[in-house]
Amino acid sequence: MSMFKVKNLRETQKILDIQVIYNYKMRTLCLNQTHYVNKILKNLYMQFNKHRVINISLNKYDVLHLADLTDQRID
Repeated sequence: MSMFKVKNLRETQKILDIQVIYNYKMRTLCLNQTHYVNKILKNLYMQFNKHRVINISLNKYDVLHLADLTDQRID
């Protein structure tokens, strides 16, 4: 017996004003906060030409992986 009806909303495009971009071919996930940063800069009356976009990549030790039995949970 089902208590809730579930609706498939497909792939996430944006969550908490962060754009989510999937690249299945390269097996990557990109989180883009450009819209949020521009909104904050606008609220602070800062000129848009004074900031620049940078890419921050994860090093090999920060790559997400599935948890196994030896991993410790942190709440």
